[in-house]
Amino acid sequence: MMAVGRCVVRFKYIDTKHFHKSNLFNEFMDKIKFLRGRGIISIKTEFLNEMKGLKTSKIMLFAMVLIGMVLIFSNGMGDVSAVSVNDTYKPTISAVDPANNAVGISTSKTVKLTFRELVKKGNMWIEFKNSKGQAVQFTSNLTGKTLYIKPKSQLAHQTSYTVTLHSGSVKDMAGNGIALYSTKFTTVKATKTYSGNGITFNYPATWHFNSDIEYGNRVFFGMKYYDTLSPQFQLTIQKSPYGMSDQEVEDSLRYTDFPQGDTTISKHWYTLNGNRVYEVVSTSKPYKDFPVTLENKDLTIVKNHKIYSFDFTAPLKTFSNSKTDFNTVAQSFKIL
Repeated sequence: MMAVGRCVVRFKYIDTKHFHKSNLFNEFMDKIKFLRGRGIISIKTEFLNEMKGLKTSKIMLFAMVLIGMVLIFSNGMGDVSAVSVNDTYKPTISAVDPANNAVGISTSKTVKLTFRELVKKGNMWIEFKNSKGQAVQFTSNLTGKTLYIKPKSQLAHQTSYTVTLHSGSVKDMAGNGIALYSTKFTTVKATKTYSGNGITFNYPATWHFNSDIEYGNRVFFGMKYYDTLSPQFQLTIQKSPYGMSDQEVEDSLRYTDFPQGDTTISKHWYTLNGNRVYEVVSTSKPYKDFPVTLENKDLTIVKNHKIYSFDFTAPLKTFSNSKTDFNTVAQSFKIL
């Protein structure tokens, strides 16, 4: 019997007397490289050259060893899930969803933790609490390498939560328990929904919002608080001019002029909710009415001979703090 990585390989009816005596067995094992978790076996080229002088019987022995190992690893064991008496490693987590310290998470989110190997139930001492230390009732499901933790009821908006897996709560197939592990996330802010004029979108419930018709266009305006430097968004809906097709309008966007003093940071196309979006990020220099530098994110969607233009604006130094609010509007926007 010989151990490779964390897998045990057994061979029957093989006389290894001369194999061990010549130390070839140890040389062979030293020159096998097993990449844990990938099931890839490679043998150094120089060792293959050394085999040229061996007798046929010994070459066959090497071939049997190699074939046996390949068969084992290719038969569902590429991730090294077999148990070895030498396995003393604690199972570890390779991915968690939502990511640690993530914000803007859905209030109905199921927490998903993925391990690097097959695992089973341990003492299942798992805690799910909010920032006040109040417990959240949940159900758990452990399948293969994945642990799912699902709240029994809707989580609170804009609240921080911590999921803790205590030592030994989950074990690998060799019985090694996980070390203490915790992950945190914050749920999305409460929102309100606008639906009308052929569109729908969500916006922060704490924001002031109104809509109006200006110059024949439908204008939607929202802001965090009544102040010229408040983070704010404006959505304007207008008909395509001069009977232009959607493609012609899209082609013209690259020639859009921005106010003097604005500096373009980036511009590109991407798809959002099935719509092509042209995004331009820029900054505006301070002037009389706005004494600080502003950052602007302009999104434009052209569809069915209408132009939907978003303008998200906030002071440059605090723009990142408002991204979650802006994304709430943009990512929920749909044309009905």
